[in-house]
Amino acid sequence: MGLVLFIIVAYLILGTKKGRNILVKVFSKLAKSSLKVIVYILIAALLIYIAVNIVIWVVQNIVLSLIIVLLAFAAIVALGAHQNNKQKKAHMQLVEEWKKKPIKNFTDHDIYKMIVPYGNTFYDNDTNTTKYKSDFPYGRITYFLNFFEHDIQFEDPLFFSPIRSTNQNELREYGTVLTTGGLYISSQQTKTNKDGTSVSKDIEVPLSGMVSSKISNDSLQIDYVNFAGRVTIYQKYTTVPIAEIHKFCEMVITSGISISLYNGAVYDYTAILDEQEERFLKQNVVSGVEKGITAAGIASSIPNMNSTYNNVKYNMDQKQGHGTAAEYGNTAIDKILGDFSAKHIGGDNALNGADRISHGTPLQSKYCSSPSATINEAFGKNHNYDYSKMKIEVPRDQYTEAIVTLQKKINNGELENKGIPRDANAEDYLRKGHLTYQQALNVAKSGSIESLAIDALQGISCSAAAGSITALITFANCIWSGMEVKDAAKKSLEIGAKTIGKSAFVFVITMQLSRKNFINYLSSEISTNGKTKIYGSITNPVYKLGDNLAKKISSSALAKSTIGQKLGLVKISGRTIISGGITAVITFGPDIARALAGRISFKQLMKNSAIGASGLAGAAVGQVLIPVPVVGAMVGGAVSSFIVKKTLDHFIEDDAIEMFHILKEEFIDLVTVSGLKQDEFNEVVNLTIAHKKLPSLLRDMYAFGDSRQYAREEIISVALQYVFSKRKQITEYMYIEGMAQLVEEPVT
Repeated sequence: MGLVLFIIVAYLILGTKKGRNILVKVFSKLAKSSLKVIVYILIAALLIYIAVNIVIWVVQNIVLSLIIVLLAFAAIVALGAHQNNKQKKAHMQLVEEWKKKPIKNFTDHDIYKMIVPYGNTFYDNDTNTTKYKSDFPYGRITYFLNFFEHDIQFEDPLFFSPIRSTNQNELREYGTVLTTGGLYISSQQTKTNKDGTSVSKDIEVPLSGMVSSKISNDSLQIDYVNFAGRVTIYQKYTTVPIAEIHKFCEMVITSGISISLYNGAVYDYTAILDEQEERFLKQNVVSGVEKGITAAGIASSIPNMNSTYNNVKYNMDQKQGHGTAAEYGNTAIDKILGDFSAKHIGGDNALNGADRISHGTPLQSKYCSSPSATINEAFGKNHNYDYSKMKIEVPRDQYTEAIVTLQKKINNGELENKGIPRDANAEDYLRKGHLTYQQALNVAKSGSIESLAIDALQGISCSAAAGSITALITFANCIWSGMEVKDAAKKSLEIGAKTIGKSAFVFVITMQLSRKNFINYLSSEISTNGKTKIYGSITNPVYKLGDNLAKKISSSALAKSTIGQKLGLVKISGRTIISGGITAVITFGPDIARALAGRISFKQLMKNSAIGASGLAGAAVGQVLIPVPVVGAMVGGAVSSFIVKKTLDHFIEDDAIEMFHILKEEFIDLVTVSGLKQDEFNEVVNLTIAHKKLPSLLRDMYAFGDSRQYAREEIISVALQYVFSKRKQITEYMYIEGMAQLVEEPVT
């Protein structure tokens, strides 16, 4: 009987949370007493005495002991089941009350605005020294959320408190993250897994379906619609006070976020449609002047291009053209590598002057078929350079042998008459070029890989300033049009890159078509040094056409007239004609092609052409009014194209605006009655009215003829079918199984 009483007392004390708390408090008070040592001894002796007597009694009454233990176990199980059933009933009542709450329609932005303050509060009260509420390390947060099988693409971070792992064998961070999707807590435990990584306590607190939250001294219990989904957070798991987390959970519940998310009611068709339309109209305003601004960017790059043309002239077409090609190519590579002050000045043909400037040092480029020939040419009797100030640039593949050859000449005193003493170091007089001798030969000919690469580098260099200013002007224009800063920055980079790309394209094609010879890879021979393969050439027909046309224009009566002299027609070259033609093709060609293909209307073609032409003309005027290189042309082109766009908008509505209105109307008609969940709705939006390539889709609509039918059947219906296809497939077996479970369920 004593054993039974002992078991009951032990269960009441140790088997309940309240009993354990009482026992802890008693021991805590005793521990503070000056007699704690004596008390501990007495308690230990009492426990030992009780344990010994229990063992003796059990041995003497083994059968009765087993019966008592089994009865006690059964009583504990029954009591636990009763308690669990009682909790379930209380939870069901709580859920029923929760389901009576009104379901509100929220947008993602609404939820974002309601959660943001709690991210700030978490940040202010978090005891962790490293934490973020802005300027988030997105890569680290993405990796953190991977352990919860969540993706940052679908959730915006609002607070991040990372804690570095103490385990050197794992690449992981712990801590707390708050996003628009929920709260995520990961706590490192003392135990380790077999692979050496730490055991972690990962807790996810979703916003959807949250029913109640209850806080105690050191823990927070959060209940969900599903009884098994209960989450318990202890303070030791996070550096954010659980009292603040409790306030956050209460807001989620009382505001209606939880039940709205649970019922898929967190979106607003009207707000989203209005937002997308406003965004489209803002982007259309910017896109409308894009053609003019880009044209102005190309025009503003022309002075830099002409400077390069004037230095290169047509020298690459001469017998020693590879020397000019080496100067041209090495300068282009210097600029791309960061030496923006690098200059090609060989075109001035100054006596004993430098061919180019690299990193502030004058260089004379010498590219001959062998190292000895290069050195002999550079230090021969035909030249009297100031070697103390100007270095000799030699082919990259000849540099090592060139040093040896030059050093022998120095040591023999052969160069003392040129001011180079016997004890001089050959390396002080030579510079290794970026190009090899073979590459210089190829740069001089059109169609070679080397010439295309160097022309592209030089084209980028010539248009970099214009691209940068284009980006700034576009950014300002976007902001004035009402775009968000982030979108404006993205658009400015896009237009800036287009300007650089198109300007570089004009330069590359101009340089390629204005070289006299094309490389012929099918015809080659090995030079006398046995190393260099010299490819044959084919005469470039475009070069001849451009050159002949330039001669006719420069010698015409118009060129000799007052107007012709002001326009500089007397000095016009074939290269200028080629450059102007390519600029026109890039500016007007794409729209002409779209009009011929029926993708834009004739009136849209005229409107776009007028804007592009105004950009080119405005660049010329702007450069005169604002005589600052590049800046004047860009400002003039941007202002003129903007004025023309605004003026023509009053007379000609853009095709894109009309097509978007049709697309929006069909979207409302089909999507709003489709019964989509929030994530499905957002996906349909991204596939239709917020499509990344929306301008192209709108042109497809116009080209089809029946724009409304195309929008309905080829865009929106296709998007809906795609989203529906991703839903879980319903099978006959699932239906039969569900009916069977319904029949077997007891009637209550």
